[in-house]
Amino acid sequence: MFDKEKEIIKRIKNGEVDQFRILYEENKEMIYRICFKYAGDKEVAKDLLQETFIKAYESLGKFRGDSSFSSWIFKIAVNRCLTYSRNVRLRKNLKKERENTIRVNLSMKSTDLPGQKFILKEFKEKVEEILKGFSSKERMIFTLKHFENFKINEVSEIMGISEGTVKSTLHKVIKKLRKKLELFFEEKGFSYEKM
Repeated sequence: MFDKEKEIIKRIKNGEVDQFRILYEENKEMIYRICFKYAGDKEVAKDLLQETFIKAYESLGKFRGDSSFSSWIFKIAVNRCLTYSRNVRLRKNLKKERENTIRVNLSMKSTDLPGQKFILKEFKEKVEEILKGFSSKERMIFTLKHFENFKINEVSEIMGISEGTVKSTLHKVIKKLRKKLELFFEEKGFSYEKM
């Protein structure tokens, strides 16, 4: 795949711009997912997706090939999402945007326990609520690691920060999340065990 990407990029740089469509098709779903998880709004996510690919196309000459195209464009998408967030705050619409921000898609194995679906729904809502209180950087790092399943070094590369910063931020977020979820579990009558 890496060699295939390099060949496609070489062709694009040599004037075969229609080849960019291949890169778009191979990466659009992943980029849309992260944009939607970050923005929580389909239309905003579509706009961020479009901005990401426009920026990638315009910057293709700067792509060195040290990483895969998908990692490189993912980093562009993260930056677009962070820029979007900063702009929202500047317009003083943060409260409204926070209501629509991140839609967590937790995957949990279903069981036949009575009320399990209702409790799972409540749990998802609680996690969403808690994540809304985190900074943009914390949310993004947590989402990349735990919902998009990127490795620490990949999160570091995408976010443009050290692996140590990724680890310490994850530790801090998980500690805050654990503390806030403890009450949820106790209210539901579950014995709370460390995550």
